[in-house]
Amino acid sequence: LALCAGSELLLLDEPTAAVDAAGRERILDVITARAQTGSAVLVTTHRFDDVERVADRAVILDHGRAVAQGTLADLTKVDDRIEFASIAGLDTAALGATLGRPVSEVRRGWYRADMPPTPAAVAAINSWLADNGAMAESMLAGRRTLESLFLELTNGESVDADGGRP
Repeated sequence: LALCAGSELLLLDEPTAAVDAAGRERILDVITARAQTGSAVLVTTHRFDDVERVADRAVILDHGRAVAQGTLADLTKVDDRIEFASIAGLDTAALGATLGRPVSEVRRGWYRADMPPTPAAVAAINSWLADNGAMAESMLAGRRTLESLFLELTNGESVDADGGRP
């Protein structure tokens, strides 16, 4: 990654593409440091986790069309959901019956419980998982990932050239 010293504006297109894990970390650290010293940084990427790590604001594009924009806090905040990763194929009907709320496997091994993210709800999910020989590998209570938002906005589908869905 070559940067001009003292640049007030950095435009970076896929800066972490085809880079090993250590190189990716160094690039993200440089981007963060430059932003903290006052440079405006515009990054285009397909890596939602990179955006969540270095950005203050984001615009989500789907085939060149803005489908969401705002601060990361605004884009990822939800009031009625808990998302978690666990083993694929959990009995979502049984978990939903225990919680009294719908639970779905939105993609392999990633689940969404449609309920307020209270400490009691998080404990109930973890308890059910433990009772069923599983555990939450990660959990988002009261927020979602940018990737989840993108998949929701696009129904997990691409938009074709004229803006329609296949």
